[in-house]
Amino acid sequence: MSLNSSKDFFSLLNSKTPQHFLKNTASSVPTASSVPIMPRISWWAWLTVLSLDAPVVAVLWQALIADSFQVALRPLHVVLLFSTVWLIYAADRWFDGFVIAKAYTARHAFYIRHRFSIFVLMAIVLSGIIVTAVGWLEPTILVHGFILSGIVLLYLANIHLLKKPILLLPKELQIALVFSLGTTITLWSQMGSQIVSQIGLHITSEEKMLLASVAACFAMLCFLNCSFISLWEKSIDALHKQPSLAQDNLSSSNLGMVLQYSSIVLVVICILLPLSFSLKIAFVVSSFGLLLLHNSELKTSVKMRRVLADVVLMSPLIVLIF
Repeated sequence: MSLNSSKDFFSLLNSKTPQHFLKNTASSVPTASSVPIMPRISWWAWLTVLSLDAPVVAVLWQALIADSFQVALRPLHVVLLFSTVWLIYAADRWFDGFVIAKAYTARHAFYIRHRFSIFVLMAIVLSGIIVTAVGWLEPTILVHGFILSGIVLLYLANIHLLKKPILLLPKELQIALVFSLGTTITLWSQMGSQIVSQIGLHITSEEKMLLASVAACFAMLCFLNCSFISLWEKSIDALHKQPSLAQDNLSSSNLGMVLQYSSIVLVVICILLPLSFSLKIAFVVSSFGLLLLHNSELKTSVKMRRVLADVVLMSPLIVLIF
């Protein structure tokens, strides 16, 4: 998005969300049940509104996978992953705010209303990540982190800045691949490095292949999560003029069927793979959790299902605690 001057840029950042963003706009919405617009944000929705759900999911799976492969994590690794994932998701929604005429979700309305404050916070977090990573992160992880940063910038440019996207993959698949790679990058960096040899671990090629399988399964789980959400929020994405898998050729019923069968296939694959019992439990719980949410006969609002879709991905918390 090009602006004529820095004055225009900061005036745009400081713009507030009009009142009609938060008022009930049911008259302009195809079906009131499919577009959960509420003037107030429920307490259980704040984790999603503030973009904290994805960072929590990332650090929980990072901890579980590291524990399964007996790779030691430093608190620095966890903090940097949490901060980086939050920054990416915040930037994604921040850019969304420039093309959305009216916000039909609390999370988008929040980012539009607090556009300038969030911009400042993102700048602070980004500066902290760079200083911390350059000053204290292991060289191997730092190099891999810079490579991943380039991939993330490509994703953001592809989705938000380029008129003609370079990557033709569905947005949900792009998110899943980047998310999985970011969650496991510390483990990939440590395998075969001096850090691993110093703590007495000997990583075999079979273990590397197994880690690749885990990363692929996790990417598939993230893809299912994003795809189910895009299906539930299809009418909202249409109003926001946002691209999504649900907007493409497949009908909602056909896409829902494909996603449900894919969830079952993922469960079977994870059971057959020689994974740790804790990883099997986490994958099975999350996969069936998404299935139950999609097939629930309860009159659960789209807003509630959107929040719960990320909560069910926090299944590593169960096995890490017990």
